[in-house]
Amino acid sequence: MEYINTLKALHLAGCYSQVVVCNGMVYVSGQFLVDTESASMEGGSIEKQTLQALRNVEQILLVANRNIRRVVRVTVYISDINLWEG
Repeated sequence: MEYINTLKALHLAGCYSQVVVCNGMVYVSGQFLVDTESASMEGGSIEKQTLQALRNVEQILLVANRNIRRVVRVTVYISDINLWEG
């Protein structure tokens, strides 16, 4: 296993790794809505928040020499059921 961390994405407290590479698969830890360049929390619409989280994932994948176009699965947690447009 290989553990990768970068300053281009939010560093998680505790014993979490941003990326774990195992047998060619890349596992990326959960991402918050923090823009690391401006050190600000992205607010606004759910679309803006989602885009920021995906940008963070993309930055982590680039450091791991991977591409977001090869992502197999993404899990999204919505903190407020009222934000779900069903």
